[in-house]
Amino acid sequence: FVHLVQEYPWVKRFECWNEYIGGFVSGPALQNRSVYYPQMLRAAATAVRRVRTDVLIGGGAAEDIPIPSFDWMGPDLITYSNGIVIHPYSYAEDIVSKVTALQRDLAARNGNRPVPVWATEWSMQTTDKTADGRRQVANYAARVAILMHSVGIDRMHWFMMNDFQNWPRGMVRSEKDSQGRFAVTPVRLPPSVAASVFASV
Repeated sequence: FVHLVQEYPWVKRFECWNEYIGGFVSGPALQNRSVYYPQMLRAAATAVRRVRTDVLIGGGAAEDIPIPSFDWMGPDLITYSNGIVIHPYSYAEDIVSKVTALQRDLAARNGNRPVPVWATEWSMQTTDKTADGRRQVANYAARVAILMHSVGIDRMHWFMMNDFQNWPRGMVRSEKDSQGRFAVTPVRLPPSVAASVFASV
């Protein structure tokens, strides 16, 4: 992390690990996440802030929206993070209630002061490549982005940028798509998750 922020001044934020509350953990940490993750976050944040105070650090590395929240991580999570990371996949009806519950829980652990929550990965889980399936994904992107923004999530990153393998949920088509390399499909054709839809939101 320190090398990255020193070498590349355009790096303005990073997420400390990916889905630590999830499947991207192995070895001793798998059996004792509550010990290893706070240590890693504290060490990384401390080292980065020695050389760059402008870099924002996302902590928590959560798959889904964990409720109850990150109690097992202790106070270091809020102390060393600028924002708490969630990856809310395939939520629509209950996204507001789940995020609000998480925000309330985090604030209670922070002296009733709000703690920023960032959705650094989210999309609609689907393998439907039909025109209707792609329209559903586009509709989902617009709707859930608005819902998350309504409860104060101002950093959200759609996953993925382009279609990949059997996942037709990219902002643009795949690099090998018949309609063109990373094509943004015209409205008259079966749409991808239109970049224009997301930009409008």
